This record gives sequence, structure tokens and C-alpha cells, in this order.
Amino acid sequence: MENDIAVDLGPRRDDQMKDAVSVRQAVLRMSCASAVLAVAHYCLAQTWPSLADTRPNSTIHLGWFVADLFVAGSILLTRGSLRSWSMAFYALGYAIILWLLWPLIKVMEENLLLLVLTLMVYGGLARRPVLVGYLFLFLISQRFLPAYLYTSFLLMSLLYATLPPFLRLLRRRQVFLPLSHFGGLVLLTALLLPILFYCTQTSPQNLRQRLDEAEVTGALWTSLTCSVMATSLVLVLGVPLAYSMVRISFPGRGLINALIDLPIVVPPPIAGIVLLEFLGPKSPLGQFLESQFGVRLFDSQWGIVAAQAFVGSPYLPWMFASRTSRGRWVRRGSRHFFGLPCRSPCEES
Repeated sequence: MENDIAVDLGPRRDDQMKDAVSVRQAVLRMSCASAVLAVAHYCLAQTWPSLADTRPNSTIHLGWFVADLFVAGSILLTRGSLRSWSMAFYALGYAIILWLLWPLIKVMEENLLLLVLTLMVYGGLARRPVLVGYLFLFLISQRFLPAYLYTSFLLMSLLYATLPPFLRLLRRRQVFLPLSHFGGLVLLTALLLPILFYCTQTSPQNLRQRLDEAEVTGALWTSLTCSVMATSLVLVLGVPLAYSMVRISFPGRGLINALIDLPIVVPPPIAGIVLLEFLGPKSPLGQFLESQFGVRLFDSQWGIVAAQAFVGSPYLPWMFASRTSRGRWVRRGSRHFFGLPCRSPCEES
């Protein structure tokens, strides 16, 4: 019986010894790191007047020292085995952060608080190298593109988030698809940059203040009501047309499909002139609607609804047709594998 207990306690003692050894190693690592950082910060405090032309603020430098300790603890205590290349990687990241923020620190020593905050985030993300990349993108945008800080950060984050699959393709020496993706992102950047720049020019306080104005709320309410009415109109008339186009094959189907796309091809100024001539107060249809029903399309919400319905009419049938066509391919596969019959003449063609 005593031998069995001794056998059972053997692995536990080994685990306890391993834990004790790991704790000793962690304490030794942190002690060495603390000593090295203390010496480094003491030397930095002595040479700080020549670096930044100001006297060092002891409180801010103490915060910097604590942030360095946090970074060292995050690296030394969360990773079991430390290799030279991983230590060089973390040191390089620290140096890049300091280099990106150094111009701000030279202008004002209080900007060291920004460095402290950045180092705390860097230490917290030490085990998530992918997320550290977003931190570096933000700092790069802040250093080189301060006027377009949020815009450039959002666009570079989009590029960074889509990189991994294409990097794997580059390792396989497939160059065309990554280059095509990069060219498409350049075009997307050119399209989104003005919009994002405009959206990030105002602060939440100014936005809240503008939303309280009667003119702004009236314009938003008009846009919302007109959009709902135009979408409802296109939904009632466009979905049946799209359903018949997908489910039934008839002569002239290709011509009608091309005519549905006509509002997209027509430039918006030309579309506005055409609608004004067709529905204006001097047109026969405009005079008839105003005299018989009291509906005035010129300079009214009904004109906005007509313009939105004209410009947006192709999109809803497109969406419905694409989903219906996708279901048609599913039904074709079901018929092929399970012998189910085809349900429409259009699917048989």
C-alpha cells in the first residue's frame, strides 16, 4: 500500500519541482531585466538634457520605466523558451516604436505618456504578433500621414488584413494573383480615401451639435422617407420582373435585360435632365398629374422619389436574379444527383 502511494506521489513531486524551477527562472529573468532597465534609465536620465533640450520629468520617466518592466514581463514570463531571433524581433519592435514617436517626444516631453501607453499596448499584445501589426500601422500613419491619420490607418488595415493568403501564394511563386489583388486595393483606396477623409473631419461633439439643428434633421428625414418610398416602388415593380426574367424564357429576353441596365449607363446629369423634361411642370405628364391628382413632381419629394427609383431600379432585380440563379444551380445539382425534375423552362435551357 505504501509503495502504491509513493508511486502516485512521484509524478506530483516532479510537477512541483518543475513549477518551482520555472518560478525561479522567471524571478531570475525579471531580476536581471529590472537591473538592466534601471541602469539604462539612469543613463538615459543623465543624457536626457542633451537629447531633448529639457530637464527630465521624474514622474513621466518613472512611468516609462514601469512600462518597460511591463513589456519585459510580458515577453519573459509568457513565453516558455526564448530564442535569440524572438528576442531580436521584440527589441526591433521596441526600437521602431521609439523611433516613430521620438519626433513628438522632442517637441514636448509630456508626449512620453503616449509612448508609455503604446508600450503598455505593445506588451499586452506580445503573444499576438498579428495584432501588433495594427499598432505599428497606426503609429506609421501618425508619423508620416498625420493629416490623414484615421483614413490611412483604415485603408492600411484593410490591406494588412487581406495579406496572409496572398503571402502564401507568393511563397509558391504565384505572382499574378497577389499583384492583381494589390492593384485592386490601390483602386479601392483611391475610391474610399475622399469618403473616409470627409467622414473623419468632424468630431463626435460637432456631429451631435449638427444633428440637433432643425435643417439637418429635416434633410435626414426627407432622405429617409424618399429612400423608403423609392425602394418600396422598385420592390413592388422590380421583383416580379426579375422573377419572370429568371424563370421564363421568351423572345426579346436579352434585349429587356439590357434595357434594365440602362439607368446605370446614363450619366446622372443626363438622367436628371431627362426626368425634368419628362415629368416637369411643362411636360404633358407633369401637367396631367398636377391637374388631376395634385401631384407636383418638380421641386418636391415626389420628384426625389422618382429620381431615386430611376437610378436604383436595376440593382434590386440584379440582386434577386443572382440569388435565384444561384438556387437554380443548386436545383440543377439536385436533379443531376437525385433525379429531381427541372421546374422551369429557363432552367432547362
